[in-house]
Formats: sequence, C-alpha cells, structure tokens
Amino acid sequence: MTDVPSNLIPTRISQLPVAPVADENSQMMIIYQGQNYRIRVGDLLSVAGVPLTRQVIAGTGMAGGGQLSANVTLSIAPGGVGSTELASSGVTPGVYGNSTDIPIFTVDATGRVVAATTIPATITGYVPDTRQVIAGTGLTGGGPLNADVTLAAALSDLLPLIGDNAGAAGVSTEMARADHQHPAVDLSDQAQINGILPMDQGGTARSLVPDEGGIVWSGADGLYIGPAGVYGQVLVSAGQAEYIWASVDIDIPRPANTVRAGPVSGPDAIPTFRALVNADIPTTLDGKTLTNVDVNSGTIDNTTIGATTPAPATVTTLDTDYVDFAPALSPLPVDATGRLYYDNNDQFQTLVFQMNGSVVQHIGEEQFYRIKCQGSITKGQVVMFAGTVGASGGLIGAAATGLQPEQANYILGVADESGSNNDWIFVTSFGEVKQIDTTGGAENWVQGQVLYYNPAVTGGLTKTKPNTPNAIAIVAAVVHVGSSNGILFVRPTYGNVLGATDGNVQFGTLNNGDVIVYDGTDLRWENVAQSSLVVGSATNVAGGAANQIVYNTAASTTSFITAPTVSSTFLKWDGAAFVWDTAGAGSVSSVDVSGGTTGLTTSGGPITSSGTITIAGTLNVANGGTGQTTYTDGQLLIGNSTGNTLAKATLTAGTGISVTNGSGSITIAATNNGTVTSVDVSGGTTGLTFSGGPVTSSGTITMAGTLAIANGGSGQTTAQAAMNAFAGATTSGQYLRGNGSNVVMSAIQAADVPTLNQNTTGSAGSVANAATFTNTGGAAAGATFNGSAPVTIDYSTVGAPSATGTGASGTWGISITGTAATATNLAGGAASNIVYQSGVGTTAFLANGTAGQVLLSNGASAPSWAGIDGGTF
Repeated sequence: MTDVPSNLIPTRISQLPVAPVADENSQMMIIYQGQNYRIRVGDLLSVAGVPLTRQVIAGTGMAGGGQLSANVTLSIAPGGVGSTELASSGVTPGVYGNSTDIPIFTVDATGRVVAATTIPATITGYVPDTRQVIAGTGLTGGGPLNADVTLAAALSDLLPLIGDNAGAAGVSTEMARADHQHPAVDLSDQAQINGILPMDQGGTARSLVPDEGGIVWSGADGLYIGPAGVYGQVLVSAGQAEYIWASVDIDIPRPANTVRAGPVSGPDAIPTFRALVNADIPTTLDGKTLTNVDVNSGTIDNTTIGATTPAPATVTTLDTDYVDFAPALSPLPVDATGRLYYDNNDQFQTLVFQMNGSVVQHIGEEQFYRIKCQGSITKGQVVMFAGTVGASGGLIGAAATGLQPEQANYILGVADESGSNNDWIFVTSFGEVKQIDTTGGAENWVQGQVLYYNPAVTGGLTKTKPNTPNAIAIVAAVVHVGSSNGILFVRPTYGNVLGATDGNVQFGTLNNGDVIVYDGTDLRWENVAQSSLVVGSATNVAGGAANQIVYNTAASTTSFITAPTVSSTFLKWDGAAFVWDTAGAGSVSSVDVSGGTTGLTTSGGPITSSGTITIAGTLNVANGGTGQTTYTDGQLLIGNSTGNTLAKATLTAGTGISVTNGSGSITIAATNNGTVTSVDVSGGTTGLTFSGGPVTSSGTITMAGTLAIANGGSGQTTAQAAMNAFAGATTSGQYLRGNGSNVVMSAIQAADVPTLNQNTTGSAGSVANAATFTNTGGAAAGATFNGSAPVTIDYSTVGAPSATGTGASGTWGISITGTAATATNLAGGAASNIVYQSGVGTTAFLANGTAGQVLLSNGASAPSWAGIDGGTF
C-alpha cells in the first residue's frame, strides 16, 4: 500500500481530478443487492445503454434523423403535413357566407377552425349614407355621410379690447370668444411691470428673493422670507418679530414595549405609541438583514422557537452579523442529528453538534474522520488508513494491525462507533471517546495512563511501549476507567524510523556495523562504515601511574618508564633502554670560554671563583652572523656561494632606471617617460573578452568571459561544473587520489583505507565488547573496549551539533577511558615538551628545559629539569 498522508486523501468527489478522456474501459461503482461493486463502463452500457450506431429515421412528412453518435434533430418537412395527416376538425367542407348571410367561425387554441355556421345579414343599428352632419353655432362645413365630412371653426377677425398695449386680431386657428381680454400681462417681463404690487391687491409689497426651505412671514411693511431650519427643528413664534427655529425633545413617559407606529389596521392615520402586533413583523425573513437578534422566543417563518427543546426553524436565508446562543441552558437540549446548541459545562463550554448517527462533536475540541469499514470495527478500537473509496472521495479504514515500523502514521484514531463491513462510521482523531471499556483487562489501566498502539492485538491499545522493530504510536490517554462508561482522550503521536522524516538525516544502504557521522559540508547526518573514520589525537594515554614517562618500546607500541624513588636522578639512554641514573658528585675549579672559528673572541677567563667573560669580534656567516661591521647607504648583503659568505653590494641602475640610495632606503624610478595615446586589452585564447577599448583619453575596459583551464581558470561558471572539468571523466564511486605524480579520479585503493588497530593483515581493526550508549542508561560510563565488537551510540542521546561542535546535551565525541588502541599523537602540549603520567590514566606535559639541563626525577612528584653539578655521564 502506498504511504499516503491522510490529509492528502480526497474525501469528496469534487476533490478528484477530472478524467482527461471519456473511455468505455473506465471503472465506475454500482450497488447491486446492497453490495458495492466496480464495473467497466462499456460492459454496463452494453446491457443498459443505446449503441452509438443506432439510428433515428425520419418518417412520412418528417426531415432529419441520423445515428445517435451525436444529437439528432427531427422536424416537419416543408409540405410534409397534408390533408391525410391532419385529424378531422368536425367542420363540414363547403362555402360559408353570401350576400345575405354572414359566416361565423370557431377557432381553438391551436388555430384550427373547429366549427362554422352562418347568420342572416341585417342593417339594424347602422347609419344610412344619406344621413347629414350639420354645422352648428361657431362651426362651418358639414354634409351627407356618403363621403367624409369636415367641420371647421368660424374664426372672428374683430380686434379685441385694447388696454395699455396695442392689440391685434391674430392668426391662430384656436377658437376663442370675440370679446375676451387680450393680450395677457407677462409678469416675468420687466417691460410689462411697473412698481411692486401692494399686499391689499394680492402682492407682497416687497421684492423677495427665494430661499429653499425658508418660510414667508409678514412684517409691518410687507412679506419676508425667513431662513431655512435643519432637519427635525420646529418653528417657534417670536411675537411680532421674525420666527425662530428650535430643537424640541419630545420625551414623555411611555408604557414598556410600545412603539410609535401607524394604526394596526384600516386606512392611514397619524402615528401613535402602541404595542407591537404580529402584523408589524414580516411573515418571512428571506432576504432580510437582522442586527443583534436575540432568538430566545418568537417566530421565524411562523415557526415558534426559543423553548427548552426548540422546534426547527425553516429559515431559507438569514443574513446576520452574528448569532448569540443561550449561554446557560438548563437543562441542556436532548442531542439529535443536526442539532446545534451551547454546552456550558466546565469541561466543554463550546457549541455542541450531533452529526449523523449518535456521534456528538464539541466544536473546536474534537476532530473526526468519516470512513467506510473494511471488515468489522468495534467502538474503541484503533483504526488505520486502508485505502479510498475512489470517485466518491471517501476513506477506507480498518482495525489497525500489521503496521511496519515506518507506517505508524497510517493510524487515523479511535472508532467512535461500531460498524460492520462497508458501514460508514466516525473515527476520532482528536478529542474524547466515551462509553467504552477502559479497564485494560489484564493490564489494569489507571486514570491518566498513556496508551500505545498494540501491534500484537488487532485494533488494540497497550500501556506498554512496544519493542522495536514495530510501528510505535502514542494513541490515547485514559480519562476515566470503566467497563462500559470509560473515557479515552485521543491524540495520535506517531513514531518513525531513524532517517525517515528527519530533515537533516540522509541514509544510504545500511550495513551491519555502520556508524552515524555529521557532514558539516552537506549539513546532515549520514551512515558510514567504521573503516572510514579517522582516528585523531588522544588527550591521555591509558595506563601508567603518576610521574611515569611515556615512550615507545617498538613501532606502534607504547610503554611507561617507572618513576624513580631517589631524588636528583636523571634519565639516560644506556644503548638499549631509558634508565634512571644519579648524578655524580664533584666541583668545578676553573671555567673559560673560547670563540673557536666563529670569529668571536673572549676575555676575562679563566674564572676560578667568580668574574665575567666578555665576548668581542664579528660573528662569521657560518656561525649565523654576517661577517660585516660597517655599511654605506643602499648597501645590501648578497650571498656568495664561494666560501658561503655574505658580501656587501649596491644596486646598479640600468637603461631608463635611476637608483637613489638613502639612509635605510633605496628608491628605484624610471627615467624615460613617454605618452600613451591608446590602450586596449585582448583576451587572446584565454576565454576572456574585453569591452570598452581602445581607451584614448579616459574610460573603463570591462572584462567578461570565463578563464580557460590552460590559463589558470576553470573554463566553467559554477563550482560544480568547475569540479567536473578538473576531474574529467568520472565513474560512480571514484574520488580524487594522488598517484605520486598527479591528482586523478580513481577507485578507492586498499592502501588508502585507514586502519584502527594496524593489525598484521592491514585491515581495519574493531573496537569490541563496547557498551551501547543510550539516553536511558546502559553502559554510558566505565566501559572498556578490547577490540572485537562495535560501539553503538543511540542517536537520541545528543542533539545536532552547532558550529562549535557542541550539541544540545553536551560536547560531541566519545571519551574512551578504558584500554585504548594505539594513538599516533597526543593532543595538547607544545614543541619539545616531555609527556609523563600525572596519575592513573591521566597524561600531562612537562615544558622544555634550557640547553644543557637534564630531566630530574622527583620521586612520586612530577619530574623537573635541572643543571649538572658534575660527574661522569
């Protein structure tokens, strides 16, 4: 089975991709006699479908048709419906109507004549064409109705009354009385108006300018237009002065739960304060917006709500900012499928919703999978992912069993209900599962105990962590112990195999004895063979005792020189071994110094008691001197192979060069100065190109391209390509290796593999009988290693190393405190230091002495350097 993370498995058909083609070989699911089956689409169509080759053939009077491989259209052909195709309408064929009879037809909804008859023609109620229209007063024209008749107005040409302005008879064809007043005064025409009409003649007595919203009021000398008020203000009298606008707060005591509204029924009337009635509320809330609606009682769509056990409300669309649920229902509603309410119990205090069946979800506190059972599943069993239903988007689950170490994440959770094969049930992935047996049988589970997936029992749980190799997963914790009313809290936490999902671990093929090392270049942990490990410097040498001296008795063999018990002894080589010896007694009676062939001379010696010997002369080159005592400015010391001496010389200026010798300096300059008129650069065959040249005054020449290998470059633009170019043709497993002349790509050679014990066969030795170090104890301290079995270090004992080499739980490395393999170097110390044992299994260093001193034993204390008082050596 492919390891598919449960969160990537489609659970709805809409999550599946659309098939790229429609193919008769496609599979689909059918239900037959209560069972689910898959069937080939082509096979189903062969018994329940119409083949594409089947034809629709046009019959008499029809056109169109064709194969059913595409849509088929049938239509009535032009002229295709004849008298033989029409149904009888029941009308007798014949001619209806004549000069004395009028035909009467009945037409149905389809336009067919379904009845026909005649009635005798009559002229009763008609006007004879000899009847006349006679022009009356003010009209002219008229005549008999055997043709169209015209009536016209008798217009007068008399002049109307003449007032202030001249009048005229006019040319309008509109009828008017001959004695009407004409013309009318146009009050908007200033040429026809003189002065202001006084109030007693219907005027304003003043010239007014309109102001929108202003009110006309009367003053002593005429009418005025006052200012406009603002919305909601009322007009207040100011006596005989201009009115004023004022705000009035109408606030008088009203009965509780009353509103200002129109009448309950009947015609329109002035609003009054009254109680709400049902007619004031819309009968449906569809499309209505409600704000801060506390739905404790009342009706929605005429359905009563708000009781202890509310009746379902049939709200088709409810557009609201939020919904408040009653926070302290008592008693709580009875759970039912699809019911939602707020549970204020301390352990919940959230919305409760019963899903299909009897599973109740405390929203935000529990999560579930909906799965189809593969085999029977009992409530309380651990359920694992077992596949998908396919196009339906469902998951298949089964009682967990047979999981491999890397398949712990197949576990979905714990079944919240029981189901038979192919039943659909809920599986809790986070939250509580109640009403189950949590006694644990022989394990005797207790409250608060953590339970693991039990690989030995199908769908089982166990309080004991399974041994490896097994899939290990912490599945649940016991909340309440009971044989039928027990409660588990489910929250699967998955274990995995090392390197399976770790972001900084990459294993290749694992072999027996491999060790895990950290690759600081690739920043990851890798498995490597023990033979590839490089043994570094040891900080201490095992064995020995305080103040013993470490030395090699043979190649790769270390031993110790036992510290002497007598003071003032020194270490000497007797030709076969180091031995301790005592210094001989005696005294120095005379000391002198000779310069020999060094060029130095001494004076003041010999000294027999005390005094100073003075050195003079010039130290020869052969003895580390210069053989010189004086110099001039600009002189240099030049080696002379003849006699291996140093000679003084000065630089000689060549053509175009000047040399100036100063006190402690030499200045070299060019004497021939010319003028450069043009500069350009060519890359030649190097692979480099240059642009911007030639430069004749000032400018920049820009270099580009890739430097070829023959010219000191790589010929490449990336680090990887450069390494490939330098390496040449490679084969998997090769590495860069020196062959004595060149570095070439080569397969690994046996001689290249470092060894651990340098045993006689040349193969790597092993470190054996070693403890296994784990984070739970084991032999993490005091174990010894004798060389036949590997060291095992549990990866969980330390964290990832940092840049300084330390991990989350301490410094990386293995501290070997038993008998160790041979070390080629000891860490620490400095040049010319002497190594000695400062204690059992502890190594220290003695700083180097001065020339002529010898190593002096101090018994059980650390050795020291001392001068020689005399004696024979």
